[in-house]
Amino acid sequence: MVSTHRTRVSLLSPLFPRLIESFDLRDYDLIVSSSHCVAKGVFPHRALHISYVHAPMRYVGICMTLISVAVDRFWSGRHVLLAPLSPKVGRCGFEAGGLLLANSLNVAAKIQKLYGRQATVIHPPVDLKTFRLGGRQEPYYLIVSAFVPYKRIDIAIRAFNEMRLPLKIVGQGPWRSRLERSAGSTLNFLVGLTSRSWLALYGGCQALIFPGEEDFGIVPLEAQPVAGRSSHTRKAGYWRP
Repeated sequence: MVSTHRTRVSLLSPLFPRLIESFDLRDYDLIVSSSHCVAKGVFPHRALHISYVHAPMRYVGICMTLISVAVDRFWSGRHVLLAPLSPKVGRCGFEAGGLLLANSLNVAAKIQKLYGRQATVIHPPVDLKTFRLGGRQEPYYLIVSAFVPYKRIDIAIRAFNEMRLPLKIVGQGPWRSRLERSAGSTLNFLVGLTSRSWLALYGGCQALIFPGEEDFGIVPLEAQPVAGRSSHTRKAGYWRP
């Protein structure tokens, strides 16, 4: 069930680029934005705009998905409405000049390919010292993720349903309900975790499952110290959909 608040936000999301462009920033000399959505689309007037880009195009997918979830129950022809909106949202922020920063080589390559502009790579900070190997390895696998389509949690759910292996899933997002409905008896969605119990899940799991393609991916980096400090061998690798 989509909440009333989320539905309203979803339906208004195509207007976000125009809204961010309407901000009056003419009195500022420097503007710094950090965004995977539309903040990078501010109109800087004469100011220097330093834009830290976490994803050049992800907002298109999020925007279209949220509207789709909100409208799905009412109108099957929603895609006819959404198609003309995506080009404007996709270009948001890359026509105004300024200095572009990317959070990874992956994002920098996308910026170069999509918009013909170079970006300086500055990796986001990850507190690797916080994550430790648990006292013992427990018989479960782990997903830590937002519940949105591009994360491809649905692929992991189908695979673990078929293999009947224990999988713990931590996160929130608009697709939570539909993912829960598709989960079998060996899958467990966890909510209300404390920081201590969340860290313990990392430390005790057999492996982190990460089925989607990410622009940077902080979650796999959080899991790396767990594997790297193991007193016994743990296999590490990528499961590509």
